[in-house]
Amino acid sequence: MARLYEGPWRCDRCQGQILSPEDGWVEWLTTLDGQCWGLKLVHSASYWLRQESNHRCQYKESSESGRLVQDLPLAEFVGYDGLIRFLDIVSEGRLPLTEILQMIQRIHIPGYDSAHPYFAEMESNGYISRRMNEGLYFMEQIEIVLDSIEEETT
Repeated sequence: MARLYEGPWRCDRCQGQILSPEDGWVEWLTTLDGQCWGLKLVHSASYWLRQESNHRCQYKESSESGRLVQDLPLAEFVGYDGLIRFLDIVSEGRLPLTEILQMIQRIHIPGYDSAHPYFAEMESNGYISRRMNEGLYFMEQIEIVLDSIEEETT
C-alpha cells in the first residue's frame, strides 16, 4: 500500500510548522445562508496549550458579524479517509474549488506546502512552466522548486 504524507505542514496564521496531524486544525468561514470561504490550515488550540502560550492561530468566531467558523481537526483530513472527506466537501459545492484543491495538495502531496509560496516566482523566472490548471503541479515541478529554495539557503 502507498505510504501517506505525514507532514510537516505550514500554519497559515503564524507560518510555523505543524509537525503532526494532532497539532493542526482545518477551518473555514460560513455565513448563515451557507456561503463558505477562507479555508485555512492552522495550529490547533491544544498545540498552543501544550506550549503554555496564549497565542492562537484559529479564526475567532463572531456570530454578530454574520460569519461562523466551521472546523475539524487536521487528523480528519489526512490519509485515504481524509481525501474522501475532501471529495465530500467538493461534492457539496459550498467552498471555492480552488481553495479545496490547494488544501488537498497541501495536506496530501509531499513538499507542496513548502514549495507553494514560490510557485509564481519560479514560473515567472522560467524554472517551471504551467502544464495543468492553475495551482496544480506535478511532483517533478515541486522538486525543482524545493531544490532551488535549498540552493538559495545554502
